[in-house]
Amino acid sequence: MNPCFETATRLSRAIRAGRLSSVEATRAHLERIAKLNDSLNALVVVDGDRALKAARLADRARGKRKASELGALHGVPITIKEAFDVIASCPGARRFSTTSTPG
Repeated sequence: MNPCFETATRLSRAIRAGRLSSVEATRAHLERIAKLNDSLNALVVVDGDRALKAARLADRARGKRKASELGALHGVPITIKEAFDVIASCPGARRFSTTSTPG
């Protein structure tokens, strides 16, 4: 199984069944990002350390709780595209410093 080419549902099932850990899935995605992002420039901020920390916590929780107590996508790595201002972590965020959020 290559975690980078599986659906979230299949990853979730593999993680729940113990065939794949969240750390393994996360590492696979981070390796692919490292390999391709320079040419694609798809991700501005990659926080691999935090992603791996969250994956370790997800794996520990899976070991301590029943599957029914965890969310359907528990432990499945995700990417959040910069679709909103993340002032503290987004390079070039100064250009947004005068923007305000609606509401």
